[in-house]
Amino acid sequence: VRIELFDYHLPADLIAQSPPERRDESRLLSLIRGVTDKPSEYRFAEVPELLREGDVLIVNDAMVAPQRLYAQRTTGGAVEILLLDDVGASVGSQGSVWEAMIRGGKRLRPGEILYLDDCATHLVIHGETKKGRHLVELPANYRVEEVLDRWGQMPLPPYIRRYRGDEHGTIDRERYQTVYAREPGAVAAPTAGLHFTQALLEKIERDGVKIETLTLKVGTGTFQPVRVGQVAEHRMESESYVLPDQCVSAIVAAK
Repeated sequence: VRIELFDYHLPADLIAQSPPERRDESRLLSLIRGVTDKPSEYRFAEVPELLREGDVLIVNDAMVAPQRLYAQRTTGGAVEILLLDDVGASVGSQGSVWEAMIRGGKRLRPGEILYLDDCATHLVIHGETKKGRHLVELPANYRVEEVLDRWGQMPLPPYIRRYRGDEHGTIDRERYQTVYAREPGAVAAPTAGLHFTQALLEKIERDGVKIETLTLKVGTGTFQPVRVGQVAEHRMESESYVLPDQCVSAIVAAK
């Protein structure tokens, strides 16, 4: 299957840059195979109307952390850093070292310093991985959680524009996270679930729909550009998951 068959025009002004006031106010398209020949439009709050008693709803409880950092090179150039995995300490490091994707980081050299907002706290480049990503040392005088809490931003998709010091930072931490997020380790949110509210989930259960949970930690492949002509040629990175027996049993019983 050729990649170009999936191309379509999406005007930039139709991409919302902020969420609606309520999670479940977002729009929803429904297409039921063999029943309808074209999509029907709903508000997400109406999703219980599309479910039946005895159905099983599976949710992903992966949690995403504010692992995007904005920093400045000594030359004054701005860089955007997405922390991926803690690889531990390396030779000569004092703080923890992370594998990271860096935007605006061309020709970064080992030992180069990147300054965070206050210009008194910095990161250190420790080279590159075989995948072309950077190794970044975090400040030794802060725990990782403190660095993320103080300077971190949520790793929103690239078509959602955010900037250094952006006022959206606080609301993004709440809204770019599902209400049932429990298991840390995802580098992006499982976005299909962002529209559920706790009240909506409770209504779905009252209507006789069984809700089960699994964990799929969204990995770096979600940011990987497609550079091939055929779908089958695109290679994604693996992702870790936990599929509980209870979840499997519920799916089998529902069939």
